[in-house]
Amino acid sequence: MNNNNYNDFENNRNNNASSSGLNSRQDPTMLYALKQFWGFSSFRFQQQQIIRTALGGRDCFVIMPTGGGKSLCYQLPAIITRGITIVVTPLVSLMQNQVSSLINSKGGGIPAFAFHSSITETQAKSVYRELAKVHPTLKLVYVTPEKLVSSDTFMDIIEKLYNDGQLSRIVIDEAHCVSQWGKYYIFYS
Repeated sequence: MNNNNYNDFENNRNNNASSSGLNSRQDPTMLYALKQFWGFSSFRFQQQQIIRTALGGRDCFVIMPTGGGKSLCYQLPAIITRGITIVVTPLVSLMQNQVSSLINSKGGGIPAFAFHSSITETQAKSVYRELAKVHPTLKLVYVTPEKLVSSDTFMDIIEKLYNDGQLSRIVIDEAHCVSQWGKYYIFYS
């Protein structure tokens, strides 16, 4: 995977942003990332406001139609802030498509991985080692609800990321499926 453009972007962002996160008024950084990695010159309806809210560290509940650009609302903040974004989604094919799109983005690739039932133990261990680093290179990690609640290792990694200040946000994608995940939420209480 060629992440040279992403690494250049990351180095530039680190030189220009404070260590506590990106100021939500830095629209030029948002627009640059939008153009560099997605090839768009402007945001769709409400995306910029949602992204500013996420960058401000506030919780967001986003309802948009299919194809409305919801994924960008958490993917863009993930790449312009420090740390890792965990994306919980039950739809394996969607997560595979999202990760493939990120890795092959116009800007040279955004480091991402998807945990699901089809990955090998070797792949999982490799990503666990990456996530255990002081400064992991991954920006987005997608995970199914089943994997999230059934893997002590994954939960330990999330706790370590949080304790190390490397957990930027947790996103629940495809939230309309939450009622179908009910059996998994008993583990959270």
